[in-house]
Amino acid sequence: MHGLLKFFDAILNAIDGFLKATIGPPLRAFHAPIDNMLGSLPMSVAMACVLGLYAIAVIWVWRLKKEFVFRGAPSESRIYDLRIWATLVVVPYVVVYVLLGR
Repeated sequence: MHGLLKFFDAILNAIDGFLKATIGPPLRAFHAPIDNMLGSLPMSVAMACVLGLYAIAVIWVWRLKKEFVFRGAPSESRIYDLRIWATLVVVPYVVVYVLLGR
């Protein structure tokens, strides 16, 4: 088993070296200015952007037509409302981001 892991490690190192030598320089030239600009922004801006994206996602989900949301559901009960479930999935991400993103 140990020999197999060494083999895959060697393959991954070869691929990594190839990508760094061929694709790395052009990507670095494109990425460096963007990285410098974004790195100069305060964390509160990044946090606001992420929370805004979560808000946009939840608003989009709530704007879906009822026929689409309940397609294939046995009834239109709240337990089958995918908008509620999608919102409940996003809430923990928002809470963690607000509490730990400072």
